[in-house]
Amino acid sequence: FIRENFARPITNRDIASNVNYHEFYVNKLIKRQTGMTLHRYLTAIRVQEAKRLLTSTSEPVSKIAASCGFASDAYFNPRSETGVTPSEYRRLHGGLV
Repeated sequence: FIRENFARPITNRDIASNVNYHEFYVNKLIKRQTGMTLHRYLTAIRVQEAKRLLTSTSEPVSKIAASCGFASDAYFNPRSETGVTPSEYRRLHGGLV
């Protein structure tokens, strides 16, 4: 569910209703399975997809941010994941410009 819907806002309640579990239990399951909170796991999936798009398309960073579920490109800062800005990531990894 998370991988199919990462581009839109997802809450514990959304996931819980999809799998018919209580939302607190879902959060506990996600933490147990991934070692990350729901928010952290969702961000990691979004950044993973953004990295793929940065290196395989010439779409503007702002459009990639939106298509990956970030509220704005101000929230799209994968520096903690990659160590560089989105534009630097694209340049360093041979992305289309």
